[in-house]
Amino acid sequence: FTQLIMNPFVYLPLFYTWTGVVLGRTLTRTLEKAKREYWVTLKATWLLFIPFNVVNFSFVPVRHQAVALTGFSFVYSTTLSAIANAEHSGGGWVLDLLLGTRSRARAADTDASTRERLRS
Repeated sequence: FTQLIMNPFVYLPLFYTWTGVVLGRTLTRTLEKAKREYWVTLKATWLLFIPFNVVNFSFVPVRHQAVALTGFSFVYSTTLSAIANAEHSGGGWVLDLLLGTRSRARAADTDASTRERLRS
């Protein structure tokens, strides 16, 4: 439920909306950024959380599952931040690690074309 409904339709849209508000982006810029990064971010979410949840709920004792999830959520939040700020912070290594260099090259091409379109 969380991976199929909450993350794609609630969490990620709220993440991009909140980040846009905090950084003072216009609605147009926020939507462009969300459109550009949405699938990469969702894939990263699935690549990280699905295996973690399988291991957590299969092997971690119940009394330690919340602590394990909290620690992993910190790693996930750091990853999400690195993806969202890859163009400014050098966090593109996360994209390379999770999705391979081809995905990063495609994202860079998209970023370059978006920047060019905004200039015109």
